Amino acid sequence: MNLFSIDGDSGFTEPSNVVLLKMGKYMEKMLTTDMDEFNDHFVLDLMTNKPKINFTEEQRKELLQEDYFRYMRSGKMMLRSQIDTRGVDEDGNDIVFELKTRAIAPQRYDINNYIDYLDYEIGKFRGREQSYEREYYDLIRGGFLKYIMQMKIGQMQGAAIAYHNTQKIFGF
Repeated sequence: MNLFSIDGDSGFTEPSNVVLLKMGKYMEKMLTTDMDEFNDHFVLDLMTNKPKINFTEEQRKELLQEDYFRYMRSGKMMLRSQIDTRGVDEDGNDIVFELKTRAIAPQRYDINNYIDYLDYEIGKFRGREQSYEREYYDLIRGGFLKYIMQMKIGQMQGAAIAYHNTQKIFGF
């Protein structure tokens, strides 16, 4: 019996949204790691410009790559979903959910000039700009289907999305 699996490979070129990809990795780690542990491993000391616990670049990459997956088979195709957060409920049952970090719409649309939008903040619930309604509308039009598929494959109980402008998290 033959099984097939497809994994994303951008080849030798770095994706145009590398800032958001790397930021997402660090933010997910920040939101799922004990604060002291995160500060020791990933935050630079202002005096030495190095983390408190000195790791080689290879060890730091390994810490960021601590990924867990769930798999699902559909016919001859194997599907994989990365698990960001795991826990146990009050009855002792395992729970898993997706944690997404999503940059504000203007940064996603103009990724090469993301720094121009650092003053753009989500400050209201409804409205055409700078609102959760705007970000939710954009999510439904674009990434929602992909997130739902990930959650189904990973048998997750839900998702939390942290909206940010690469400097500040506005909420979930």
